[in-house]
Amino acid sequence: MRKRAFPSAARGNGLTATAPPRPGAWERLLGEEVRVLGRYRELAERGLDVLGQEGGDRLREMRAFYAFLEQELPRLLARFEEEP
Repeated sequence: MRKRAFPSAARGNGLTATAPPRPGAWERLLGEEVRVLGRYRELAERGLDVLGQEGGDRLREMRAFYAFLEQELPRLLARFEEEP
């Protein structure tokens, strides 16, 4: 992957970011992230199984958040691919 320096607002320091090397790389990268989000959701579900219904408000919120991202991110990527 190519690295590019971007100017920083903090006293001229440069920030380095990794740029995908070919067309479609961003979509593939985010597609991988969807799988990671699914793993996080699954971990939250496993934690809720252990805690039961009595505890786990944060885990319920985490599960809902990652489930939302897991569902919506592929839709956003599809919309992006449809853009001219």
